[in-house]
Amino acid sequence: MPKLPVIKAKNLLSALQKAGFAKHHQAGSHIQLKHADGRRVTIPLKIS
Repeated sequence: MPKLPVIKAKNLLSALQKAGFAKHHQAGSHIQLKHADGRRVTIPLKIS
């Protein structure tokens, strides 16, 4: 199985917002997005 490409958080956030997700909550370096149909996703904004 091939490895997945590395995507910057900024680009992923933009793509998810275009797909209908909206910012729901942010805690520290993680942001939670929620879709109108109830789906949620958490994105780490900075990986050290």
